[in-house]
Amino acid sequence: MKRIISTLVAVVLATALAGCASPSYYQAAGANGRYFGYADRQVDGSLYRVNFIARPVANLDQTYAFAIYRAAELARDKGATHFEVLEGPVNKDAIERFIGKATAANSRAFDSKDLSAITSVSGGYPMPAPFYPYGAYQPIGYIQTQTYIYVPVQPPPPPVQVSLLIRLLNAPSLDAAKGFDVNDLLTRLGPKIIRPPIKTT
Repeated sequence: MKRIISTLVAVVLATALAGCASPSYYQAAGANGRYFGYADRQVDGSLYRVNFIARPVANLDQTYAFAIYRAAELARDKGATHFEVLEGPVNKDAIERFIGKATAANSRAFDSKDLSAITSVSGGYPMPAPFYPYGAYQPIGYIQTQTYIYVPVQPPPPPVQVSLLIRLLNAPSLDAAKGFDVNDLLTRLGPKIIRPPIKTT
């Protein structure tokens, strides 16, 4: 009985993790009801707010790199060569760690192979799913019952979010620690950005 309970707990936890552990892709939030992804808005003049919301199990370095990459894309589209972060985290080490990792490691997701429901049968003979009514495929006089075990599951953790207030510039920032070069970021981060797979019909 203990073995069945421990197996059920493992399956329930694995199923819960598999539902939320798919990789976070670099994509716009809001389109087609999508919650995860980037969003930006102009605050005032050259000030912009850039947000990136990733799944609860997302890699922190990846989430930060995606937010910074979006800021660089936005700056390029607005004709700026540099930007500086006025509010929000500035973690250049996280960017370097993200660039240094193999692309496969950056997009690793929980492996949910071979998850299957477990049926516990007491009395009569075990029968594979689907369940057949009493009297079909079992001896007369035996009653098959299904045992359900309640396994409490913790609520999912909150999503990972990075929010940046940036100022677009046409020259390097006076505060080098908070300043970024747009072309440098686009060139170095571009190959590592994980975009959604293209759906083929």
